[in-house]
Amino acid sequence: MATVAPAVPENRAGSRDTTTLIMVCVATLLALMNYTAPMTVLPQTATGLGAGPTAQVWLLNGIVLGLAATLLVAGSVADNHGRRRVFLAGTALLAVGSLGCAVAQDPVLFTAARVVQGMASAAIIAAGLGLLGHAFRSGPDRTKATTRWGATLGAGIALGPIVSAGLTDLAGWRVYYLVGAVPAVVLVLLGARLLAESRSARSRRIDWPGTATLASGLTLLLVAFTAARTGWLRAGVGLPLLLGVLLLGAFILVERRSRQPMLELALFRSPMFRLSTLGGLATGLAVIGPMSFLPTLLQRTMGLGPLRTALVFAL
Repeated sequence: MATVAPAVPENRAGSRDTTTLIMVCVATLLALMNYTAPMTVLPQTATGLGAGPTAQVWLLNGIVLGLAATLLVAGSVADNHGRRRVFLAGTALLAVGSLGCAVAQDPVLFTAARVVQGMASAAIIAAGLGLLGHAFRSGPDRTKATTRWGATLGAGIALGPIVSAGLTDLAGWRVYYLVGAVPAVVLVLLGARLLAESRSARSRRIDWPGTATLASGLTLLLVAFTAARTGWLRAGVGLPLLLGVLLLGAFILVERRSRQPMLELALFRSPMFRLSTLGGLATGLAVIGPMSFLPTLLQRTMGLGPLRTALVFAL
């Protein structure tokens, strides 16, 4: 006689779903706060690390590199090997990256720690969305959950500069990273007990050629645009720029020929996908772009402190 597994009571299932939503949103909030945290305290951070003008760009962009290079592959790994496992690993890695930023004594180590934070953020975002999709199956419930998750993205972008600036005024820029590691560790400990594991019903092969060409191409483009601050007509700019473009072209070819591509190029035929992509680009240019240099400009020209600078942008 076949046995039937006991059904999970509705109130317990709802409580677990709420717990999943809260933990995913808090981890996403931490990831986005780390993304924007150095923007209003860049002068203080650069002074503490002895970073010159070019190195200061890397202090901000290290997390961008880690996030962009690993976001797509993080989703595939989570689907294959467990979204809870990847989510917790990313949250733990976020704590490690934060501690690395706190103890770094030079720009290279700080930038490396920021890259680690970016990789951790990719795992949190990709696996977190997978956890929400598994927990909230129905259309209305899933819409509400993803809407709340989306709100944490904006909240993290806004809160990161304010919190880091406030802690910098109180005790120095390193304190933010020490404090930020604590909730990440707490989330790992709680998530190991409270989150349910889930995987994709069909395993997908990880697109390593696509990952390699995308990560390398983005890295070289970032190197080129960073070096271009002192002029475009130099080998140190033109060579990585050319190689970056070629590698991104190779990425497109790899994705077109792959049976299980990391990025379905057919998505770009969808008007809604193109619109959402352009919307994300416009948001980055309008919000993240100015925040990467205007806070430093205000502090150096108007003599504003980090917290007052952060409040100017918040208001």
